[in-house]
Amino acid sequence: MSNKVIIVIINFIIILSTGSAWLIYNIDKRKKLYKKLMALPKNQRYFWYLLRKNNFKVINFDTFTTLKIKINNNLKSYSIKADFIAKKNGKKYACLFFYHPEEKEYIKLFYSFLYGFNINGVVFYNRFNKSFSIWEN
Repeated sequence: MSNKVIIVIINFIIILSTGSAWLIYNIDKRKKLYKKLMALPKNQRYFWYLLRKNNFKVINFDTFTTLKIKINNNLKSYSIKADFIAKKNGKKYACLFFYHPEEKEYIKLFYSFLYGFNINGVVFYNRFNKSFSIWEN
């Protein structure tokens, strides 16, 4: 066999093996995420079920980020946690298992999550009504 044929065969094997490795990695990642989601409490699993039913794809859960704000030349930092990060129609949403009767609290959370997670919107789950509301930017 000539050198060109050997090079083509080696390139084909490399491309095939990297594609297979990528596929196996993603399948394993989804299995681990699904296993962790099934271990959640019943209320949060129901929220996940509602998200799936409404065409949201959960990417990650229990995601933390740190926000840093400078106030009077003092750097303040605080952490915020999203219960789920989900995608729908190419847009990313932070999904929160949160209930507070005042709309001011929702507005505070909405803007802090938009700034902290670089997302398109926030989904608030009301555990008493078993429904959610989508706030978009």
